[in-house]
Amino acid sequence: MIQQITVDNEKCTGCNLCSKVCKIVFKHTKGIPPVVEHPEICNRCGHCVAICPEGAIKTSWGEAGPFPPEPEDPAGALDFLIRTRRSVRQYKDEPVPREILKDLVETASLAPTGCNNRDVKFTVITDRQRLKEISALTRKTMHGLLEKLKSPLGRFFVGMAIGKERLESMREAAPFFTELIDNAPEEADPILYKAPAAVIIHHPSADFSAEANCWLAVTYLMLAAQARGLGTCLIGFVTGSARNPELKSKLGVPEGNGVYACVILGYPNIRYSRQVPYGKPDITWI
Repeated sequence: MIQQITVDNEKCTGCNLCSKVCKIVFKHTKGIPPVVEHPEICNRCGHCVAICPEGAIKTSWGEAGPFPPEPEDPAGALDFLIRTRRSVRQYKDEPVPREILKDLVETASLAPTGCNNRDVKFTVITDRQRLKEISALTRKTMHGLLEKLKSPLGRFFVGMAIGKERLESMREAAPFFTELIDNAPEEADPILYKAPAAVIIHHPSADFSAEANCWLAVTYLMLAAQARGLGTCLIGFVTGSARNPELKSKLGVPEGNGVYACVILGYPNIRYSRQVPYGKPDITWI
C-alpha cells in the first residue's frame, strides 16, 4: 500500500532535514519545502516525522509526538533509552575511542544465551579502508541478488537458498532495495553510511540458539551505545550478503561461524526531535 506523506508548507522552514535522513522518498530542494518523490517505496520507518523540528510532516499511519521527559529512576531511564533510540545513518567524521568500543562489547557479552553457552563472537572494525571494501563488496553482492530476482530461474535458486517465504518478502522489497543499492551515488555509501566503526556479531552456526544469541547481544550493544551518546544502525544488507566467502573473510569471521548481525556506530551528525507513532502492541492475554 502506498503511504500518504504530506508536508505542511506553512510550518515547513525548508531545513530539508527530512531529505537528509530519507534520500529515497524525499527530493532535496534547497530553501523550499521538500518534494515527496517516492511514497510508493516508503517503509514507514518514521525518520521524516521524527527529525522534523516543526512537526510539518504528516503521514497516514499516525502523528509524531514529543519525547517523554528524561527520568531519574533506573526503570524510567531504560524506557527513555528505548523510546528515544533511532537508527542513525549520518555520522560525524570522528572516531569512537577503542575503550568505549571495548565497553560496548563487554556489555553486549552479558546478554543471555541458550544453555548459557557464551559463544557469541564480536569483530570490531574501525579501519576506514576495510569499511570501504566491505561496503563496496556488499553492494556488489546485493546487486547480483537483485539481478537474480528478475528471472524465474534466478528466483528458483534464491528460494532454494533462503526459503519461499523470505523470497516473497525480498521480491516485495526489491524496488526499495534497487533504489538504495543501484541508484544511490557511490560517494553516499548506502551500505555503511561512512560510519567510523562497525561491529560484526557471529556465532558457531551449528548451535541451535546462534541467531537468538546474537540478536540479544546486538540489542544490548545498541542500548549501551545510546546511553553513551552514540548512534547505531543495524545493517541487514551485510548480514544477508555474508554468504559470499570473500565478504565473510573481509568481516573477519572464521569458517563454521555464521554472521547474524552487523551494526554500525558513531557520533550522530543529526538530532531527532520527536517520537514516532508505532501504534499499540498486539497483545493476547490468557
